[in-house]
Amino acid sequence: MPVNDVMSGWTSRMGFPMVSADVISWDGDNLKVKLKQSKFSKTAGLVECEPWSIPLTILSSNGEEQKMIFDKSELEISLAGVKKESGWMKLNASFMNWHQVKYDSQLLSALTKNLTSLDTLDRLAIPYEVNTLASAGVVSIVEYLKVRFKG
Repeated sequence: MPVNDVMSGWTSRMGFPMVSADVISWDGDNLKVKLKQSKFSKTAGLVECEPWSIPLTILSSNGEEQKMIFDKSELEISLAGVKKESGWMKLNASFMNWHQVKYDSQLLSALTKNLTSLDTLDRLAIPYEVNTLASAGVVSIVEYLKVRFKG
């Protein structure tokens, strides 16, 4: 896709995207996740929209980093070597791209339990994003408090 087409998808419309990550299955060392795009609105919550071309960087406890362009409404990804008992995955590594991330409770709990495995920007991004989502009514404030106080 030409750079001009990618950029016009960001510059010709209002708002910015949110990527939701929901566990499909997590069996042993294999994590399968559904990613979904929505438009994030501080006042309207999540709104269906045409997909953006989002550069995604996915970190996981298996030590691998995956990079891709997420330009569909939904996408399923599989991560091998991510143990259910101690594993995690993090989207938007080092908070490099302008999009919100909403993790389901299982992924958010796994990240919260493993904050020391993340770099400083990733540790700061998680409560920031959950707080932003809670203030828009997308997630419960309880989710933010769990992250904030690691409980």
